[in-house]
Amino acid sequence: MQAQEKGIRVVGTLLRDSCPLPWVLGDSYRLNQILINLLSNAIKFTPAGGTVSVGGYFVSETEDTLTTEFRVTDSGIGIAPDKLESIFQEFTQAYADTTRQFGGTGLGLSISRALVAQMGGRLTVQSQLGQGSSFSFVTTLPKASPEARQAALAPVPPVQEAAVRGCRVLLVEDNPVNREVAQLLLEGHGVIVDEAASGLEALALFMDRRYDVILMDIQMPGMNGIEATERIRAHPDAARAATPILALTANAFRTDAEKYAAAGMNDTLPKPFDEAELLSKLASLIAGVNGPLVALDRPAPIPAPSVEPSHKAPVPAEALAGKEAAAVPGTSRLFDLTLLDKTAHGKTAFMNRILTSFHTNTPGSVADLRMAHAAADWTAAAAVAHKLRPSLRLLGADSLSEAIAVLEAKSSSEPERQTATMQLAVGLEELMKVLPREVESPASAV
Repeated sequence: MQAQEKGIRVVGTLLRDSCPLPWVLGDSYRLNQILINLLSNAIKFTPAGGTVSVGGYFVSETEDTLTTEFRVTDSGIGIAPDKLESIFQEFTQAYADTTRQFGGTGLGLSISRALVAQMGGRLTVQSQLGQGSSFSFVTTLPKASPEARQAALAPVPPVQEAAVRGCRVLLVEDNPVNREVAQLLLEGHGVIVDEAASGLEALALFMDRRYDVILMDIQMPGMNGIEATERIRAHPDAARAATPILALTANAFRTDAEKYAAAGMNDTLPKPFDEAELLSKLASLIAGVNGPLVALDRPAPIPAPSVEPSHKAPVPAEALAGKEAAAVPGTSRLFDLTLLDKTAHGKTAFMNRILTSFHTNTPGSVADLRMAHAAADWTAAAAVAHKLRPSLRLLGADSLSEAIAVLEAKSSSEPERQTATMQLAVGLEELMKVLPREVESPASAV
């Protein structure tokens, strides 16, 4: 979509077309994150009429391993020889005016090189100034067994609504937008939902009622999800102490999953919620089957920005979902309701409840960010950013994702956190100005 908007031709070579048997054991989500970063970068720095190619290529194999090369090449502005290594450093762009001209913080290549290194490879670049660049990496992974291939190809069994209908769930989540989304999804399948906005509220409800499953957010003010889980697991009634707990987290990393398992959680679910995955995990926990507790990253690609015009009256849902917003010179797109529309299955009542909740609760987040900025409390700023990330992803507010990444990154400097905090606060204020409070159903739109 970004390339089409910019008038760039994209071509690709699928690994299966260049490799006789491209089945390996590895982290597909990490690989996807790397390629998305490289592809987005190539499109960003390639002018209209240019070409970007992405491909996977067979290199060699042994009886047990397969070595492949992944390469993204563009016909863009290119990089000077003396800048080729510095571009992989955090928050470093090749030229001083790159951020002003093209946007971005320079984190993507640093993250991509680190991920490639974790996979045992090295991300390299070849470039000629004014003629384009080619980023590539080679990785060697163990071949998958026939059984593993069959398991990967097996269709996912459909979720049986009867398995979750009528069950009682305790939803523990401090972000009201995320609570609203989960509640609407679950109640649409006959699940009875009790809500708690903190670990302490959750414990109070847990003491009063029995639940089939607890959906537990991790990062909450006061008592966090891990502490609340430990308290639940210490309940004197062994049956109640064993109530299945599903961790809800925006940090879907393997190390996090191991930490949640050690605290007594049964499975993890990344935010924002995927309906089928949420219901499938819920049904499994009700049936007494724990999840693998090995969560994999599901990074959100950052689209090229364009702006959504301000709306005072209800906006037809079909005008906001599945279509790009109109561009306004000198600004960037602030939202895209495609994912919200998909999550809501096109139900405008669902969408409007989420939009209303966001408008109601975001001013408090802006105030918290400004207070954190004034007090130089970057821990508080990072907590606000973490809480907002899933709902901003749901609303397609991708222009704010880089500020959130800076605030959440442990390696960010104080000046970077200071700038990112104000960028996020101002960006939220701008988002509230243009984000509609409600959409109309396509049938009622004129």
